[in-house]
Amino acid sequence: MTDAQLDFTLVAVQEQSTTGKHIRDYGYLPLVKQTGKILIGEYVSVFTHIT
Repeated sequence: MTDAQLDFTLVAVQEQSTTGKHIRDYGYLPLVKQTGKILIGEYVSVFTHIT
């Protein structure tokens, strides 16, 4: 579902891919509200879009 006015998109994924891989095999990155937790040299995730 996408709402251009509010600038967001929601997606859903199945528990298992068409090749049989389970979503739990990919792991996840939790979003933590706390500031000051990133250290130099650590990986970060950047979520963006192009219009």
